[in-house]
Amino acid sequence: MRSVQALRCLLVMLVCLAGCRSATSTTGPKVHAIAPASPPARSPLSPTLDVAIEPGKTVAWCATLQLAWDALSDVHGGPVWVDSVDPQAGVMAASRFPRAWIDEQSTVVAVGPLTRKLDRQIEAAVKQRFGNEAESGLLSSIADLPRDGRHAIALAMFRKEFSFAHPFEKDTLMFSASLEQERRVRGFGGTRDPGKSQAALDQVHVLWHSPGDDEGSETEYVVEVQTQAAGERLILSHCPRSTLREAVMKTMSRVRSPNTSRFDANAWTAELEDMEQRSLATEGAARIAIQAEMESRLRDGWMKQRLSDRLEEDETFLVPNVRLDALQQFSQLLGTLTTAGAIRRIDDVRQLVRFSLNERGASIESEAVVGGLFGTEPRRFVFGRGFLILLVHRDAPMPYFAMWVGDADVLEPVPDGETPATATGEGKLFGD
Repeated sequence: MRSVQALRCLLVMLVCLAGCRSATSTTGPKVHAIAPASPPARSPLSPTLDVAIEPGKTVAWCATLQLAWDALSDVHGGPVWVDSVDPQAGVMAASRFPRAWIDEQSTVVAVGPLTRKLDRQIEAAVKQRFGNEAESGLLSSIADLPRDGRHAIALAMFRKEFSFAHPFEKDTLMFSASLEQERRVRGFGGTRDPGKSQAALDQVHVLWHSPGDDEGSETEYVVEVQTQAAGERLILSHCPRSTLREAVMKTMSRVRSPNTSRFDANAWTAELEDMEQRSLATEGAARIAIQAEMESRLRDGWMKQRLSDRLEEDETFLVPNVRLDALQQFSQLLGTLTTAGAIRRIDDVRQLVRFSLNERGASIESEAVVGGLFGTEPRRFVFGRGFLILLVHRDAPMPYFAMWVGDADVLEPVPDGETPATATGEGKLFGD
């Protein structure tokens, strides 16, 4: 198994009652019961982005569910509306996820009557996309269904592996799900030291940084970390909002319109030193003018330094390791279709998502510059409480994976009694 496995999203959506309408039958075939999946006691998966972000809870969404739903809609001949009272069923029916927003070379979508031929087509497509050893993690759950074409299946799979060209140093940090729930967890990152070669930190790009104020507003920041996965972007965001959709939309708006820019601290310092030398060589009004200009350039430099797109001296980047392995059945999406078409009823919808992020890889691209040469407080990009992870394909306006990390259940705790090797996050509970 490869050391870096950043994301695997697999979805099977099953139509178990009269997948295709019969021209001669009005009652439909016999229903074949499917053994329910065994998801964790509290699965964090959501079928849509319209889910509340609650204190101390993690929630994740992947586009594979919508891709499969869209494929079934195409077979049905129109939107798949079911007689469910859950509003998320309506969101699924009214939405589509454009295929251009996800890497086509890492995706398999299949739909049609359940037959041996479709089984072989899916197996061939999966092996072609992901290698000879690859297989669907969910198809085995429908192995007992007859392959007689009387049921329909829509399947969407996405697999992608990412790696950092320069692995980060391992570290630990305190993660706080709430003021009452805090735990030391394993992570990665570091603090910029100009005396060291830190190629890993050069991979961190700051897209947005807005410090909090005395009135209670939080420091918000968005960073991108560069990986070797061409065309893919890993975004980390600390911009808390009330729903996952709101957090995604706010973060994506800041990705499209960053407030940071390149700041050359060495050139700025050299300019100030040159002005100081010229000031010492002059007298009277000329010296006063140079000193006034120095003060102006100093203030201007400090402001630009606070909005540098790279990590500067003494600035910290620290992220917890994340590991998600979740299987979920979505009973709220089941029901009889309320629109005429090829499909009568949806009897099973399930999704499997595996995601991991550690010092060796995951989709992040970020490079920032930080100074502090003149006593300014260094920025800290420490994800020590609820934060958002996005995976975005190229310049797509929306991600294909979003995960709000709200508790330590998906993190790697440091065992009690173990002495941390390093403690960059020591004493900084909230990372701002």
